[in-house]
Amino acid sequence: MNLLKLIGWEVERVTKPYLILISLLVVTQFAWLGYFLWSETALYEEIRRTGTPDYVLTFGNYIGGTPFILSIGFAVAAMLLYSFWIWYRDFQGRGTFMIRLLMLPQQRMFVFAAKLATMILMVLGLFSIQWIALKLQYVAFTSWFSSQMIPVRGAFDQIVAYDGCERRSESVASEHTILRRITNNREAAASRLF
Repeated sequence: MNLLKLIGWEVERVTKPYLILISLLVVTQFAWLGYFLWSETALYEEIRRTGTPDYVLTFGNYIGGTPFILSIGFAVAAMLLYSFWIWYRDFQGRGTFMIRLLMLPQQRMFVFAAKLATMILMVLGLFSIQWIALKLQYVAFTSWFSSQMIPVRGAFDQIVAYDGCERRSESVASEHTILRRITNNREAAASRLF
């Protein structure tokens, strides 16, 4: 029994839960993208009506959103919990799979190496799926705002490369200034009515 056959068995056992996790991650992120596009378009239209269209979006605004970060964190936590659960189930559970694996005429380190390699493959698969999804989300992001004639700043490589602290704080500060202007305009209009 060689290591590749053991890795194949482990990957076969993990495939269904892993595909469910990946599909939930991608669906959650695209749902958040849809909500983000809708809300930012409405905000920009409100800003445009008040006469202060100096608000510029970046893809970093979307990536820095809490639902996006939580979806990735949830996927990583689920993979870690699943790996611990697999080890528990194999060694402490009622199943006989681990007993059969340890009784095979091979080195026992192959069994542990196969489990470790499976977890590494899952993490690398998550990174690759996330990278592809991120590229698709960027295309949807830029094409949507370009069709709505809303200015978008930055390229994909720039947005993924920088840490987001300095530019994000400037963006948030300008966003708060714009929202204060909108609120003041609404309050002034309401006071004129009464």
